[in-house]
Amino acid sequence: MTEPPHAGDESKDAGLGWLLRKLVAVRAGETPALFLAWAYFFCLLTINYILRPLREQQGLVGGQEALAVNFLGTFGGMLVANPLYAWIVTRWPRRKFIPFVHRFLLSNLLVFYLVTRSAPESWQRGIAWAFFVWVSVFNLFVIAVFWSLMADLFDLEEGKRLFGFVSVGGTLGAITGASITAWLARSIPPVHLLLVAAIPLELSVHAMRRLVHLRGMRDEIIPSRAERARSKPRTPEAAGPIEEMDQGGVFTGIALVFRSSYLAWICLYMLLGSISGTILYFEQAGIVSAATSNKGEQTAIFARIDLWVNLVTLVIQLFFTGRIVKRIGIGPTLLLQCLGFGLALVILGTSPTLGVLALSMVLFRTGHYATSRPAREVLFTMVGREAKYKSKGFIDTFVYRGGDAIGAYLKIALSSLGGLGSRGVAFAALPIALVWSLVALTLGRKQIELARSRARAAPLPRAESVR
Repeated sequence: MTEPPHAGDESKDAGLGWLLRKLVAVRAGETPALFLAWAYFFCLLTINYILRPLREQQGLVGGQEALAVNFLGTFGGMLVANPLYAWIVTRWPRRKFIPFVHRFLLSNLLVFYLVTRSAPESWQRGIAWAFFVWVSVFNLFVIAVFWSLMADLFDLEEGKRLFGFVSVGGTLGAITGASITAWLARSIPPVHLLLVAAIPLELSVHAMRRLVHLRGMRDEIIPSRAERARSKPRTPEAAGPIEEMDQGGVFTGIALVFRSSYLAWICLYMLLGSISGTILYFEQAGIVSAATSNKGEQTAIFARIDLWVNLVTLVIQLFFTGRIVKRIGIGPTLLLQCLGFGLALVILGTSPTLGVLALSMVLFRTGHYATSRPAREVLFTMVGREAKYKSKGFIDTFVYRGGDAIGAYLKIALSSLGGLGSRGVAFAALPIALVWSLVALTLGRKQIELARSRARAAPLPRAESVR
């Protein structure tokens, strides 16, 4: 449970606080934490959108079959990364393992820079594959860790009001990163952008630490295996709702996904969203590759698409996201991206050109960042530590990249089926949009049912998240 604002917090809301309240339903004492969360997400998405166009350009090498292998390699990377991450979460306090994850990834950036600069030409193909896989793992893990922390520091009611504005920070970071890449990609060797990305990554650690300090998260003591065994409830009734488990082993979070229908529906929603995004991603790769063979121009095209996606997303997040989630609820908000995917397929199936591709990607990805993502993160404010960090980490990384691998080979299968071109594949994928929509509405009902059951029960303490 959260405590009332500290004395003196209201004075911190002076200045820009009054302007913020015009856009967001922020309350007294929440502004400093909201801005730190905003800055933290800004840094993470700046990095992501500096690296993302580099990854997209590397993914064009070798055609669609090689791109599918890249996604399969990313899925394999998740097989290694997820148990390791869960092991760290089990044994380290949150305010220690989150900076560690960021600093470890920072060292990886520097290694890629040095290897790419010094390795012989014969190594470059392998380095490109490793970089594609690493960036794909990196951008999911840092975002998953961020939203796990947000779900820990803010409760359900706060999340509905504030997560839309927090997402604005990420969108502005994405615009900044895409702009930097689009500006520099043609004038400097792209490898130098790795050093540029290292700066906001380090800044994100400082923002995170300040936010945790401000919200008062304690350095919780991680119990040993013997202590966990002794404290384990002897009856199912004593255990409480399984979504609110606070301690367990490395694989407990994964097991929770299969034991909780609530988490399972989140998992299915994520899987279908990943498959949908990968189908559009392959369409994008094919159209951009046909448009130009120049690496710098390809990188710039990807960066410009990213820029437009985030400009449109920014407008929606600033003025509509919080109000949409609060007005229509979680389920209908999740549905919006599913409908956007269906519309994107129809548009792309009608005219698969570069301009239409850009419009389709803007439509689909704007739905993700402006509506689906904030609504999905609110779902995790209702669960315990195991689900926030381990189950969520498993869903946001392993399941997501598993969907990428499925989508990649599904796209290749559809392309080879009866000689379907881009138009045929787009229309053949429409049933996915329908199933995804039904899952979104079902997940919305599950969230309402869980909220009502918790309201009827005695209030339960939040998972070691206090101010």
